[in-house]
Amino acid sequence: MIVGHLRSVVGSRRSALLTTPRESLLDVVVHGQDIALALGRVREVPPPAARDAAERVWTMRFPPRPWPLPGKRLVATDIAWTRGAGEEVRDPIAGLLLMLTGRPARPSAVRGDVPQIL
Repeated sequence: MIVGHLRSVVGSRRSALLTTPRESLLDVVVHGQDIALALGRVREVPPPAARDAAERVWTMRFPPRPWPLPGKRLVATDIAWTRGAGEEVRDPIAGLLLMLTGRPARPSAVRGDVPQIL
């Protein structure tokens, strides 16, 4: 039944109620990373897509949630994007996006890198 419903909407350009293409992008990027990380794989994310998704998370007001890293300034190392104030956390934008969505691991962690906290 679920598979049949999914097949029936293939190719549809309709969005769920109260969503925009930015939420769809956010879902695809973040959940795609969830799957890749669970499998121990690296899934490259185009920095502009990750930046747009991170910007959407940064500006979301629903569901309400506290900023996960008070006193931190997030600085993307692969694209122009910074948010917050305080001690800097530097990582590629895809890693910062996962940090913003509460994921414990980031793509750089899969490669063995560690985000720089300055």
